[in-house]
Amino acid sequence: MQANMPEGMALRSFNYRAISPMYCQQDLQLNGRWMQTASQSSGANKQLADIARQCELWATNNEGGISMKGVATLVPLA
Repeated sequence: MQANMPEGMALRSFNYRAISPMYCQQDLQLNGRWMQTASQSSGANKQLADIARQCELWATNNEGGISMKGVATLVPLA
């Protein structure tokens, strides 16, 4: 994620959850995609959404099943 972080942004929070076991010596794939933009957001967190960006992250095991899921929230550097 560090290599693809937008310029001028810093990690604010990272939440993750284990979905299924992963084992040593087995292949895994790390994936990610940017979630909706601030202009598409609404609700109580609109002020934070106006400046924050979120990235959905997940890891798949050697059989292609999801093993870990997470969300990283980025905010502009102060």
